[in-house]
Amino acid sequence: MGRKAYTEERKRLLRSLRRRRFERVRFNGCNALVAWVPENGPVPAAVQVKIDERTDMRIYPVEGGYLFKWPYLDAVGPPEGFEMEAGGWDHEHCSACNRNIEIDATAWLTTRGSFFQLCPYCYRRVVQLRHAREKGK
Repeated sequence: MGRKAYTEERKRLLRSLRRRRFERVRFNGCNALVAWVPENGPVPAAVQVKIDERTDMRIYPVEGGYLFKWPYLDAVGPPEGFEMEAGGWDHEHCSACNRNIEIDATAWLTTRGSFFQLCPYCYRRVVQLRHAREKGK
């Protein structure tokens, strides 16, 4: 996606969120469930099942393959074929601009409906758009 298209997409999303309610939270991070997948090998069945869940996931290229990571909140040990990385889920991404939301940083989460998380910059823009809309009534 080109820069102009990306900027327009961000503006569209922020405009669509101006009527939504948000809750301010501090991102704490969490452990990560981690699996290594070889570059030219098959994806292990347990890893494929996890991928198919379509939850938050990150893929990191490493020598000889890829590390797949998911947030891991379970108190029990990781399932077979996975490892648990303490503090491995150490940032989130703004739904509008993709900026990192680091541990102990403020994020704004939608309170109902579809889930969106915004960095402070994008949340301020939503508030500005909300006020502009109210003035225009």
